[in-house]
Amino acid sequence: MEQAVRATEEVWRAHSTVMRAAVDYSALHPVVGAAWSETVDRFARTMTQVLRSAGIPDDDGPDSASALAEALCWMTERTFYRASCVPDGDLGRASTTISEVWRRVMTG
Repeated sequence: MEQAVRATEEVWRAHSTVMRAAVDYSALHPVVGAAWSETVDRFARTMTQVLRSAGIPDDDGPDSASALAEALCWMTERTFYRASCVPDGDLGRASTTISEVWRRVMTG
């Protein structure tokens, strides 16, 4: 999980302008929106497996591994977006906070 968050941080660090544009235009352009949603969904599917491995059951409920992974991936995207928008935005701090949120979900 921490490796995935750090890798995401590096992508935001290297391509923050493009990443913000993808987020910003995803609501305005259906093709961009579909591509962005698919990207986040792909991460959520992978992280669902991580949460399952941590012992979180995956059923149809709002507290299932897949539901939590989807919400956490979208929160991760938004947190990095916000950190990259601020002139002195600290992507490293955002990454540490995101990892802590994931860790707490995984450990109950």
